[in-house]
Amino acid sequence: MKLSVLFSSALAILPSVLAADGNLVEVWLEAKVADVEVGNGGPTLMAAKTFNGTIPGPPIEANVGDTLRVHFTNNLDYGTTLHWHGVEVPSLMDGTPLSQDLVEPGEKFVYEFDLLHASTHWYHTHVHTYEDTASGLYGALLIRDPELDAELPQEDHTLILDDLLLNEAQTGLVPFLGDPAITPLVRAEQLLNGRYGNLLVVNNNLTPVQQSTGVPMRLRLINAANTRFMRISFTGAQKVWKIAGDGGLFETPVEILPIDTITDGQGMEVSNPDPSLGLLLTPGERAEVVLAPTESINMEWHDLPVGFHDVYEGLDADTNETVIKANHEDPIDGKRPKQVLMEFVVDAAAAETTYEPPSGLVTIDPVVPSNTEPLDVVFGHGGADLVGDVPFYGQVDGDGNKLAFADITPEIAHKVMVGEERFIDVANADGYDHNYHLHGFFFQPVSTTWIFKNGTTAMQQEAPFVEWKDTIHLPRRPEAGGKAVQRLAVHFGRAHSKYEEDICAMGKEFDSSVPMSGGWLMHCHMLEHADFGMQTYLQVDGCHDDGNHTHDGEDLGEEEGGPTCAVVDVNDDDYCQKYIDRLPVNDNTTCDCYNFCNGELDGCYAFGEEQEDSGCEDFPRKGCNASQGEPGTATSAATSLWKVAFGAQAVLLVLMAFNALF
Repeated sequence: MKLSVLFSSALAILPSVLAADGNLVEVWLEAKVADVEVGNGGPTLMAAKTFNGTIPGPPIEANVGDTLRVHFTNNLDYGTTLHWHGVEVPSLMDGTPLSQDLVEPGEKFVYEFDLLHASTHWYHTHVHTYEDTASGLYGALLIRDPELDAELPQEDHTLILDDLLLNEAQTGLVPFLGDPAITPLVRAEQLLNGRYGNLLVVNNNLTPVQQSTGVPMRLRLINAANTRFMRISFTGAQKVWKIAGDGGLFETPVEILPIDTITDGQGMEVSNPDPSLGLLLTPGERAEVVLAPTESINMEWHDLPVGFHDVYEGLDADTNETVIKANHEDPIDGKRPKQVLMEFVVDAAAAETTYEPPSGLVTIDPVVPSNTEPLDVVFGHGGADLVGDVPFYGQVDGDGNKLAFADITPEIAHKVMVGEERFIDVANADGYDHNYHLHGFFFQPVSTTWIFKNGTTAMQQEAPFVEWKDTIHLPRRPEAGGKAVQRLAVHFGRAHSKYEEDICAMGKEFDSSVPMSGGWLMHCHMLEHADFGMQTYLQVDGCHDDGNHTHDGEDLGEEEGGPTCAVVDVNDDDYCQKYIDRLPVNDNTTCDCYNFCNGELDGCYAFGEEQEDSGCEDFPRKGCNASQGEPGTATSAATSLWKVAFGAQAVLLVLMAFNALF
């Protein structure tokens, strides 16, 4: 299979930054500042934020069923985490401040999880997300299924779509919201209406060119922009099919119709806003398309109306003069001229004349919750104040109070049980389009309903087909007010029950002394909105019966002053776990992971130097006992490791109980 992820002026294959050992894929990522050139004649971005010195970061490529281990080093000047957008991971590997302590400057952290679902994903930081992502801290994560891929085009290209907001000197990006030079009006406008770039790029290249012989191609599209909706159209006479979305292949391909132009009421030529035309990707969404061009074609970006947020119009108490100008509409919303994102230059003489994808791809069973009471999520905002701050909210409590993320306590946040199937009703109460991203789980879109203020239904649309998604468009409310509601069906589990011990997450703050602490985020992926309060979280319970976490009658209890002991069935090899937990690594850290195996602490890994294994043959990191002596009991070993880590002032994550090997 021909894979390509980055471009020069033409599409180039990027050497993979990974080492594969059987089904273990190991990757090293470093977040750091570097000067990066925008390819194909673009400017050089000074002091850009990068993974491994490139934008996008190195692609991570693996097969479904592989174990991914990522060694992350943070060389930024603030703490951060890595999030695996769309990937079904254990709760403590999700890479948010709810699921782990920050990886501080100079520290390292090891993420490790099995890859359960083949699809196109991406990774990005999840602290200062709006600034980091706009600055280049993102990369592709491709999980393939060789058996399914064999029936699809073997020429396979990953295209990460983004926009850059360059300064006038073309040497870097316009300052972000934390910059003291930002005026209240600019701050309010960027918070409310997002950060639109003035330069569209594909894999950080200006209008890249792909030479093609016309063989069938598979294009994996990722929208990494902060705010911009990527509405895509392909020129030419050939057919283009969408075969996959966020959560993998569809049951059957869906043809993508080209976007034409129409004349609006003012006599302007604008892109046809008909939603049945083109391919729409809101920020964070992905899609896979297949085509076999018989002539040179372009991939184009087209505008669409998304509404416009009003900016606060206030009067100064002393002068009675307007402090911040109000904007009640955007005169060019949906009317910006189309732009060519990428060119495909085809050797027509060699082109294949016919291609159609398989009519049947996969089978998707619909999620039909027996509990029809929905979990309600409401996105919205208030007006900007005199310094340009905007109150965003991501949930409404039982009394109708609009709650920003900071105000949502575990008592208020939604709770579900592991394995449960539920509806989530996500409401957009704004006159502006948003979107919604759920961490940790896929959902199936069910319907979109527009509701007037008086509660009557203005219009309802059923989802056209069953698919798996993790990010979805939230259309704006009716013009007369009210809300638009996306109903989503979610299975809060995993395809294989052995992974369900990993997904419980209770509370809000990560706490190394509490098993399964922290919740699963859900938020608007227009990143300014999310970072400033348009997010909430849910809790998943039911993995353990009590705090002692027993299995097969064996109860190891809890260590006084230390972490909860994990429990294993000493007669069951499946309970020989690959790892229990992780902690950031620095020069004072003795071990960066530890494991209970057959009732003994095993797998302590000291700076890559393998010690004599004490018995866990399947554990990928053979290592020392915590006491650096003979293997002891799980209880005594846990106590030893707790003392070692505490003495080194390392952040010790909790020992969790898993009931299965992963």
